[in-house]
Amino acid sequence: SRSTAAPMQDLSSDQLSVTRWLSNKYKVSPEPLAALVSEAWALSERSQIAPTLILAVMAIESRFNPFASGHLGGLGLMQIEPEAHIGALSPFGGRLAAFDPLTNLRVGTRLLQALIQDASTLEDALRLYSLASGQLNNDTYVDRVLAEQKLLDNISQGAKTASSDKKDTTLTKL
Repeated sequence: SRSTAAPMQDLSSDQLSVTRWLSNKYKVSPEPLAALVSEAWALSERSQIAPTLILAVMAIESRFNPFASGHLGGLGLMQIEPEAHIGALSPFGGRLAAFDPLTNLRVGTRLLQALIQDASTLEDALRLYSLASGQLNNDTYVDRVLAEQKLLDNISQGAKTASSDKKDTTLTKL
């Protein structure tokens, strides 16, 4: 039942807009991105982290390359360190499960959620996340993640506005 690709028609309008934009920017096929975007929205509901923040972290950490490998040991989309998360990865096959996109996304989101709960600000949580993934300039990292999130929020909001405009037009015509 697990799939790392999803049909585009299953996405909401905001998810579809974000998927298309990310696909163009990062040169990744839209169907695998659709699965990640859909999962980010589902994880957002459970973790209370904006889906655009989850996607922004993935963008900055790996540019949506599920096989990305960092110089300090981070692996996959969210550059999780397998040894630090072996308990979470063990049920899915151990260390190499860090390369499974959905597992990596779930473990990375859980780490981000814990850091947000422990830190005094979102910026501090992102600085801690950047340390865990081996980023050298924490403030630049935070700025890049927040800028990417703002872009994704604007794209998502634009989709919602456009779809509500279409509904308003349809109602007016009736």
